[in-house]
Amino acid sequence: IRLIFRDIPILGGPSLQLAKLAAATAMQGKYPEFHEALMQQKERVDEAKALELASSLGIDATKMKTDSEKKEIQDGLNTNMELASKLMIQGTPAYVVGSKLAPGLLSRDDLKSMIAEERRRKSGDTKQDSPVPSKGESPAESVPSDAVESAPSSEDAQPSQASVSHK
Repeated sequence: IRLIFRDIPILGGPSLQLAKLAAATAMQGKYPEFHEALMQQKERVDEAKALELASSLGIDATKMKTDSEKKEIQDGLNTNMELASKLMIQGTPAYVVGSKLAPGLLSRDDLKSMIAEERRRKSGDTKQDSPVPSKGESPAESVPSDAVESAPSSEDAQPSQASVSHK
């Protein structure tokens, strides 16, 4: 399984700044740690808090801030936004497993079910087993194949993406 996190700054200026800072942590190999710590915050995180959080994780906050302004960071975020638009993603989180899109937060069981269904599909098993969304969540929808096929692979990942492989 290839898991790719893509920052999609949908909330405007502050969201864009945090996405750029998060993307810059990938240049120091610390994106997963920073992302996890950022998601654990109970209060709104501004740039100063993000830099403080980065420092507490052993990230060079000065380099992070400088790197966040690099063209490749902005280009990567633009690519992410274009892909989100093609996939009609209007909020985060959103999950794409194979050719299925599940907008909104999924339970671990729902995500496992989507992955199992995709594995069956890839193996040629014709048994269809659609995931059951948790309360208040949308069912998985088909994703336009051209959008999925145009998504960069993990080998093409920009600093605004983090790629994790897992079997």
